[in-house]
Amino acid sequence: MPSTTYRVRARIAVVSGVLALSCLAGTPVASAASSAQETGSSLGVRNWTSYIEGARVGFQSRRWEDNNYSEVIFRGCNSYFTPISDGHTDVELRQDINNLPDRSWGSKNFTACFDGGTSRGEWTGLASGNHFFEIIGINGLGSLGTLSVDHVTVDTTLGD
Repeated sequence: MPSTTYRVRARIAVVSGVLALSCLAGTPVASAASSAQETGSSLGVRNWTSYIEGARVGFQSRRWEDNNYSEVIFRGCNSYFTPISDGHTDVELRQDINNLPDRSWGSKNFTACFDGGTSRGEWTGLASGNHFFEIIGINGLGSLGTLSVDHVTVDTTLGD
């Protein structure tokens, strides 16, 4: 029969493993690759394309500099745990403000990209600075859902 010390150590090992796994399960995990275009302005990189794979609620995009207008475009969306016809995701545009809470410019509900179409969210009247989008909802599933997007584009040019 195992000693009391052995049983205590075994329980500690099991509990530690479960805690570590539960911490990882709640972490927004995603991968992305991107290509960016330099503009002629002093703001630097503004327009870019990428993809999202396995994002959870709380996923934040890379930052880009803007001073008036941003459009976020998704094509080829897929979410696990939900039939394609019910797919939707909520995308919030935020301004990255150091040492203060980030500013929200509001959110858009993207649905068309789940049905083979293109989802677009446009925000105007933005203050100059670094901006990013955050996934704030995936099919209403909270932290259970994951989102993949084949084509993500950020366009800061109003005229196109």
